[in-house]
Amino acid sequence: MNVIDTKYIEVEDTDGPTTSLVKIKYTEITGEKDGPKLFVIAGIHGDELTGVEVIRQLIKYFSKKDITGKLTLVPVANPIAFAARQRCTIQDNKDLNRYFPGNPKGTITEKIAYEITEKIIKPNDYGIDLHTGPKGRMLLPHTRIVSDESNKIKALSKLFGTLISMTREPLENTLAISAKAVKTHTIAVELGEGERLDNYFIKAGFFGVLNIAKYLGILDGRAYVLKDQYILNERNNIVSKCTGLFYPRIAIGDVVHKGQQIAEIYDPQKDMIENITAEKSGIVLALQTDAVAVMGTTIISTLTLANCGLNSVSLIQKKCVIYHTKNPRDLLLNIWE
Repeated sequence: MNVIDTKYIEVEDTDGPTTSLVKIKYTEITGEKDGPKLFVIAGIHGDELTGVEVIRQLIKYFSKKDITGKLTLVPVANPIAFAARQRCTIQDNKDLNRYFPGNPKGTITEKIAYEITEKIIKPNDYGIDLHTGPKGRMLLPHTRIVSDESNKIKALSKLFGTLISMTREPLENTLAISAKAVKTHTIAVELGEGERLDNYFIKAGFFGVLNIAKYLGILDGRAYVLKDQYILNERNNIVSKCTGLFYPRIAIGDVVHKGQQIAEIYDPQKDMIENITAEKSGIVLALQTDAVAVMGTTIISTLTLANCGLNSVSLIQKKCVIYHTKNPRDLLLNIWE
């Protein structure tokens, strides 16, 4: 039988007019047998809700399963920002994901980062940091890694089940990069849109965590893995040239070709239509969900295919079922139907 413990990280907030105590709730699920230790964390940004729901479902699911090793599940890493529905902590206006590994004598955000590092990151072998796009901007599910990532992190990226992984320059004070310093192999994942719950993105996050847990041996079963995960790094932001009603003609994950029409914008002041075409061939990474496009703002982002690479990390074949498909939705059917 698993041992299930509900615990709290307590952080003293001295930034306000009075001292108060911030409590960060988390759940530890420990199996009878020793094994890998994995944390899953969400709510680093208070307006990102998908991961919070993913972890709610994970706690319910794993409470009924026998596991090996240990799971640490943190639904809301920054309860102050969550209560305010803000990306940043309202007391010091700091982004928690820019202050790891934290400072025990710093501002409230720095203290939270320090306690999460000590209580959540350091005791674990692996980690998954769940994020979303901002409100009004939907992101294709994808992992984020750096170009010289270790094979263990590349394996986590592929196992999560997204079609693409996006490379970026390392931001030293993000949770995922900071975790490297203490040898906790951690990936960051983007799932959908802020301040919104969408069942597809919730399922994608739930599936990804289960897949990794199976491969690591925490949970019985084999991981379902896409044959290919594409690594892309060249982002192309398409900007509106007028303000008006926004009519996208594509969806996230669609492959578009240079010159293809991808949206229309109706300018009511001029009673004119602006046709938006793809400047380069690529896959749609992000899409504005607001109905009004504002002149000079990004409405669609694509990742160009010209410099596309493959995640060539070798996985242990007996732990995986390989799917020869380019549609991650096919993988989700193994969990949900």
